[in-house]
Amino acid sequence: MFFLNLNSFFSSIDISSRPKRRKAVNLIISTLHRIRSEEEAYRDRIPFNLSDSIAFANADDSIDFISDAILVLSDAY
Repeated sequence: MFFLNLNSFFSSIDISSRPKRRKAVNLIISTLHRIRSEEEAYRDRIPFNLSDSIAFANADDSIDFISDAILVLSDAY
């Protein structure tokens, strides 16, 4: 259900001009910053004795990938 709402939200955004596309990308970047922040909080709640676990590694990888996406999108506009 969440993805359907999100899909309809992004489908409704007017991206007919370059400034509007830039604004849409900035919205996506802002959302990715929030997601990365929540993923960092999740990773930081993992107990120290589990810092070598798969869950910790996956969270760390996710943070890296989201950071890369933010950089790439920032470079696009």
